[in-house]
Amino acid sequence: MNAIVAPFKTAAETELTKLFANARPAGLETLRTQAFARLEASGLPHRRIEAWHYTDLRAMMRTAAPLAAKPGAEWASKRPWSLVKDDTVFAFVDGWLVKSPVLPKGVTVTSFADDAAKLANALNKGVDLTTDAVSSLNTAFMTGGLLIEVAEGADGKQPLALAFETTGATASSARIIVSVGEGASLTLIETHRG
Repeated sequence: MNAIVAPFKTAAETELTKLFANARPAGLETLRTQAFARLEASGLPHRRIEAWHYTDLRAMMRTAAPLAAKPGAEWASKRPWSLVKDDTVFAFVDGWLVKSPVLPKGVTVTSFADDAAKLANALNKGVDLTTDAVSSLNTAFMTGGLLIEVAEGADGKQPLALAFETTGATASSARIIVSVGEGASLTLIETHRG
C-alpha cells in the first residue's frame, strides 16, 4: 500500500499565497507566476535541504509581512544616507526605486520600469530559480530592479551607491544585477537603513 503524503503549508506559506493572489506587482507576469509556482512546489527552505541545514527559514518565518506600498514622490528629494556624493546614489524606499544618479562614463543602467524584458532576460541568467526558493520568492514579489552594466575597460573611479530605506514592518523585494565587462572595474557601496 502506498500512502500519499500531502505537504502541509505553514502559516507564512499560506499568507504568501494570499499576498501573491491579491497584491501582485505589475510587470513580468509570466516570470513571476513561474517563480511563485516553484516556491509553492518546494515550500520555504528547511533543515532537510542541505544548503539550509543550519538556517531553517520555514521554522523561523512564522508569518509573511504585508507588501510595501509604493512611496510618495517626496522621497526623491530626500538626501540619501550614503557614504558618497548625493549625485551617485540609487535610492530605494521599501524596494521601490525613488532616485537615480548621474552615471559615470562606461556605465549603463536599465531599471525595471524602463525595460522589464531586458531585466527578465538578465534574471534568467543569474540564478537557478528551479532550485533556489528565496530567489523564486524575490522574483515573484519584486517591486523594483536594476541591471547595472559596466563596459569593457571602464575604470570605475567614481563609486556608485545603492541606498535602501525600509519604513515599516513590510516586505520589500528589489533585485540588483551587476555585469562588469572584461578589464573593467566598479566600486559599489550598499547601505541599508530601517
